Amino acid sequence: MQNFFLEVELSSILTAEAASVTPFRILTLLIFAAAVIHTLMANHFTSLSEKVAGRHAKKMKTKPHYKQVSFLAEVLHFFGEIEVVFALWVVPLMFVVTIFYGWDDTIQYLNSRVYIEPLFIVVMMSLAATRPIIKLAEKGVHAIAKFFGDTKAVWWLTILTLGPLLGSVITEVAAITIAAVLLKEKLFIYGPSKRLAYGTLGLMFVHFSVGGTLTNFAAPPALTLSRCWEWDVFDFLSQFGWQVLFGIFFLNVIYFLYYQKDFKQLKKVKHKEEKSLEADEHKGPVPLWVTLCHLVFLVWIIMMAEYPPLFLGGYLVFLGFHQATRYHQYVLNLKRPMMVGLFLAGLVIHGGFQGWWIEPLLGDLGYGAMMLVGTVLTAFNENTTVAHLACLLSDLSPRLQYAIASGLVAGGGLTIIAHAPNPVGQSLVRKYFRHGISPWSLFLSALIPTVVFLGIFYFFPSVKV
Repeated sequence: MQNFFLEVELSSILTAEAASVTPFRILTLLIFAAAVIHTLMANHFTSLSEKVAGRHAKKMKTKPHYKQVSFLAEVLHFFGEIEVVFALWVVPLMFVVTIFYGWDDTIQYLNSRVYIEPLFIVVMMSLAATRPIIKLAEKGVHAIAKFFGDTKAVWWLTILTLGPLLGSVITEVAAITIAAVLLKEKLFIYGPSKRLAYGTLGLMFVHFSVGGTLTNFAAPPALTLSRCWEWDVFDFLSQFGWQVLFGIFFLNVIYFLYYQKDFKQLKKVKHKEEKSLEADEHKGPVPLWVTLCHLVFLVWIIMMAEYPPLFLGGYLVFLGFHQATRYHQYVLNLKRPMMVGLFLAGLVIHGGFQGWWIEPLLGDLGYGAMMLVGTVLTAFNENTTVAHLACLLSDLSPRLQYAIASGLVAGGGLTIIAHAPNPVGQSLVRKYFRHGISPWSLFLSALIPTVVFLGIFYFFPSVKV
């Protein structure tokens, strides 16, 4: 049997000898590239699905016995679900691995991947979207928004300012879930203009990516870098603290002033379909003890983030508590959290084969080039994967460590796949974009905030460069 793990294990790939090009590596890279392209074209599949479904509906009017559901439309809709793309392309990837190395080694490789982050995100996304947590967050944000005028514009500014900072405490996944739900209630259901909708999405993704650097445990890339470079919470605060705070406040104020006309044009009447979150008023306020129990579950799961048996066990206990207090809860919908977890698991599987070409790319780069390449790689590889690969680069000086770390968090909003919490946020607001979220429009909307943060990190570093 060939030594398969010499081929796929990241610690072996990132060596000079293992950096050679082989047919196997070319095929895995092509499959990964196909998955990335598929992700960028997902909204086209969604639009095509709607057209096919429309034609099918017309045929049903003239042919009573015609099938009620168009199989082709459903398949196209499935291909348009961003969360399933990387998992879908795992299938041909595993065929290639099996052909080259056999079924046993394929199974061993799948078992060797670490799926803690996908599991954790499923649990956190589910728990953060519960009624007690949403109502508590809404009260906190409302107290601040009310102080400054309680308008839609003020809500927008408050959510995009407090949300990323909250993400450094309760994890980005939980915070972006809360922020997206609140933005949905306070902005998206009022029919914002296209530029306001995409501008909000781009800002949210970039802010949450850089906001996770205020601590060493809340963001996946920060957690990865803290382990390999031994950075504690004070290291993150000293290196990124004031730059991140300044960047978030600066961009929010500039965009807030720029979008004044768009805020005034928001519809006064909500979309008819948007009454689900407010249709629970008959349940009354959430009892304090229920909210406190939810916070205990949240703290436990965050503290046990590195230990799946413990945070999964805590979540199972929570499911029982949720059922017992269902009168005060929203219906627990696990579909979207599980799809986001599937998305990240697919990235984990594909990522194990991509290290061989990244090391030569990063090899002898200087400070500015390292920061820029880290940003570009993040847009197409997910910044936790880039952070893991950066850990395997030997003898990185503190300034190069800072450069690649700042680059990979600055680029976390350019694409859906650039940062782990992005699929969470987009899944909650996607239906308010007529033909789905356009990857190109998202890229353009996040480009200016990304450049601003790159400028801040580059010209005002906290390490000697």
